[in-house]
Amino acid sequence: MGERPLNQAVEAYLDDVWKEITAIYAKESKRIGALKNQSRLQAGIMNYLKVAWRKGEFSWADGKIHIDVYEPLSWSDSSYQVEAGSYITELTDELLTEQFFPALCERVDRLFHSDELGSLFFDYRFEIVFEFERENSKVTLSRKLINEPKLIQLQKALEQFIQTKILPDPPILPKEEDMFFFAWQLVNPDLMKPSAEDIEPLIRRLSSKLNNNPKRKNEWVARYTSAFNDWAQDRFLPQHFTRIGDYGNEWVLKEEPVRSSVDAGEMAFFLYAALQIGSTQPETRQKYLELAVQLGSKTVADYLKTGSGKFADTYQGSGWRPAAMT
Repeated sequence: MGERPLNQAVEAYLDDVWKEITAIYAKESKRIGALKNQSRLQAGIMNYLKVAWRKGEFSWADGKIHIDVYEPLSWSDSSYQVEAGSYITELTDELLTEQFFPALCERVDRLFHSDELGSLFFDYRFEIVFEFERENSKVTLSRKLINEPKLIQLQKALEQFIQTKILPDPPILPKEEDMFFFAWQLVNPDLMKPSAEDIEPLIRRLSSKLNNNPKRKNEWVARYTSAFNDWAQDRFLPQHFTRIGDYGNEWVLKEEPVRSSVDAGEMAFFLYAALQIGSTQPETRQKYLELAVQLGSKTVADYLKTGSGKFADTYQGSGWRPAAMT
């Protein structure tokens, strides 16, 4: 028994969307194919697609299709915009949810798991987001895809990188482009547990190997503190706070029923990350510690009032020694 054919309006909408995505991806594929010095710690580049119908100023049906192939910043609009046909008025929420979005995901999934656009085009993970605005309502759907073979390959690459480029004594050092991705993968929960006990020894090991090269050491500090900051803003804080302000710089505590319970291990890593970030951004450290107090950390509250060498020692990692080097 075959699949039910798509509604005619759904098919027309999908064709217009897919035609634009195909054209964008063809350009991106050429650009990505021309890149040099790709790091083995990067599985691929493209990891996001957003398709949206943005309502018109005077009527919801007088709008445009918006497509983003990179996650958009909240304060900017760089979407590709496409005109749609009269079919747009025939698309019910049910058709969008039960036919359009599954059909879009199926096409993306098929492309995502192929090498049609080159092995480095897609990352091992991919998020598809769909929005459809009406006069007083909005449909919002999302799906996440994982390419398991690519993830396994990346896990092996990271493990080999640590064994061959981080742990051995100088003069063995990683390439500069690898340091960037190494920092990011250290806070990737698909690859590493977010815990100072696991990550701190690797950070300190590479830092010590760069002691004779202040420029590269400063770059390394900038890399991992930036990665920590993004982990805090993208993974930890949104569980508990709502981001507000023109540039998303302020955080307001969510109401109790909506807010996730605080995981002790994640909180410990957040405090560790905050103090590491503080070496170059003291104002960010202060803000993060104040947010930790809002989440109920009495230890941090006491630290902010009186200061505590023990607290700083614990979370800055001065007491840890890498197991591989004991």
